[in-house]
Formats: sequence, C-alpha cells, structure tokens
Amino acid sequence: MTKKICLIAALLLVLSAVAALAQGPTCNTGQAQGAVEGALSSCIAQARQTYDISFGVLCDCPGSGITVNVFGAPRCNPNEVCPLFLVLVGSAQLDCNYNVISATCGFQ
Repeated sequence: MTKKICLIAALLLVLSAVAALAQGPTCNTGQAQGAVEGALSSCIAQARQTYDISFGVLCDCPGSGITVNVFGAPRCNPNEVCPLFLVLVGSAQLDCNYNVISATCGFQ
C-alpha cells in the first residue's frame, strides 16, 4: 500500500513537471514552491505533523499564471497497512513573476 501512495504522489509530481516543462523556461517550479511555502506556511507545517507533503505546479506563463497545489499523503511505517488517499493541504495562484495572488489552506 505504501508503494501505491508513493507511486500516486510521484505520478502527480511527474505530471506537474511535464506541464511545467511544456511551458518553457518561464516557469521555475522551485521558485513557485518556495513562494507557496511562505504563503501557506502555517497549514503546511500543521499538515507535516501527520502527512508527507508534495507539490503540484501547473504553469501557464505567459497566460493565466501559475497554480500550485499542496498535497498530503499518509505517513506509514514499513509493513503496515496504509490507507490510499491524498488530501489537499492548500492551493495558491501566482502571477508569472512568482507573486502570490491568492492562497487558501484546505479545500476551497
């Protein structure tokens, strides 16, 4: 089960990376993640107590901007039955200069 969660999280990250790469050099996923970590620091810190955190970055620059979703997956011990789900920890919309336009903890 833990491997399935890791695979799902990895797939989300790969899909986000492919979307970012398709937009060219105008999107820096690390810079986008950093901006969102600052804007959603309290809800990310709280979620890290229970979940493994991952980021999904979708770039549309130039265009509508950058969308960053923060996901949490259960943290499980090896050889332990682990539930297979993701929770939306938060999401944010950035402009193409990595300025946070809006940020929301939890479900919108």
